[in-house]
Amino acid sequence: MDRRPSSGAINIRTVYPKSIPETKVNSFSAFTVHLPGAIQNHGMVLILYQYGISVSHLQQFDNIDVSIGASYYSDGGYIGGGA
Repeated sequence: MDRRPSSGAINIRTVYPKSIPETKVNSFSAFTVHLPGAIQNHGMVLILYQYGISVSHLQQFDNIDVSIGASYYSDGGYIGGGA
């Protein structure tokens, strides 16, 4: 039996295609700076960077609804984890 932790996503459809096709592109970026003297970074300046992009497309073809989406995220703000 595999006891490794797993992760995933549950997607819930909240928007339905309309008669006019719709494409959306969203992106974000952020950074966090930990200044010297903080206990967790042992006196070093630590810059953690997060960024991502998501794309979605909705379109109707007669009786068929098409919903496509993709996302990419990178989170340097999360380093490690408990074992």
